[in-house]
Formats: sequence, C-alpha cells, structure tokens
Amino acid sequence: MITIAPSKIDLARVKSTLGLIKKNVDPVIYRSINKTIGTNRTLTMAKVHSDLNLTKTYIRNKGFKVKGGNWMQLKAGPGRLRGQYWTKGTPIGLISFEGTKQLKNGKVSVKVKRTGERFHLKHAFIAKAKGALNVWEREPSARGGRAATKTREQYAGFMEKAYGRKWRLKLHRMAGPRIADILAKATVHKAIELHAVVTLQKNIDSLLAYELSKL
Repeated sequence: MITIAPSKIDLARVKSTLGLIKKNVDPVIYRSINKTIGTNRTLTMAKVHSDLNLTKTYIRNKGFKVKGGNWMQLKAGPGRLRGQYWTKGTPIGLISFEGTKQLKNGKVSVKVKRTGERFHLKHAFIAKAKGALNVWEREPSARGGRAATKTREQYAGFMEKAYGRKWRLKLHRMAGPRIADILAKATVHKAIELHAVVTLQKNIDSLLAYELSKL
C-alpha cells in the first residue's frame, strides 16, 4: 500500500500562503493528493512492466483497472488529508506471460522476468481446462501413497492398483507472482513513494499558484 500525505513543512507553507488571502487550506491539499495518485498510478504500472514479462495492456487490465478491477484507492477529501492506493489479485498464470508456448519436444517455454532467462518446463502442458486456457501440470496428492512413490507415473500406477481404475492426477495451474508482490519489493516501494513526495510538492505549488492568480 502506498500512502500519500503532505509533510508538516508543506502544510505550514500552504497555510502561510493561503492565510494571507483567507482561503481554506484543505481543498488545495486534497486536490493535490488525488492528482498525485493518478500520476503515481502510471509510474507504478511502468515499474511492474519493467519487472515482469507482461504486456502493458495486460498489466493495466489485471492490476490497475479502476472500475471493477484490482486497483484500489482511498482518495483524500475534507477532513482526510491523505490518499492511499494498492492493487490486489491472484498469482498470474504462466500462459499470460509473453512468448509462452508449447514446444515440439513437449516442454513449455516460459519467461516470467523481463530481464530474466527463459525456462523450458518438462512436466507442463498448455490446454483449455476448467474453462480457461492455461499452463498446467499434474500433481500427485499429498495423501495416500505419495511417500512410497517417487514420480508422477509411479503414483498414478499406485492409485490405479489401489482403486482398480486408471488414475488421473489432479490438474494444477502453474503461475508466477502477483502484481502486488512486485510492488511489495523494498526497492520498488521506496522509488514509488519518493516519486509521490516530489510529485505532491509540484502539484501543491501548481494549485497554490492557481489560487493566487485568481486575486
């Protein structure tokens, strides 16, 4: 979660300036904060795009859609001179990363990090299941015979012998990190907060100048 609020110095500066013309301080502060949230939203999307091998459109729709999406924000207003925003959501399926594809040798090629290496997943496959196209793998259950078997094939054979029918191992959707996980990184979080401080000061100066221009 990113919190945007004026410093004591900024508040004192605005009160000193607007006090001379008998103007209310709050509107300048909360309008500046809300404008900063919008600017920082763009920067935050750029930070995610530079980290994860996803398209800008996917990032915007997945983590930064304002109405009906995963972007959450609490705007500033009268009596609330701070704003907050964050993004929620589930781990991103590997099928969503750019260049994910099934190879002729049966492996799945995937690259999660934009500057990272591409991996070839041996036990994965791409298919439409459970109503969606994803990268899947079949996982042995943690119960009943798992400890006595070493491979998926051995486990399937064990269950077939035990239950007298061909055993289909449970499908597991393979996924990477959440967008929120990227924003939680200390370096990313700090950079976004620093940008918010600088941008807020600029927005306050701009609105102060506007108020003074109306005299």
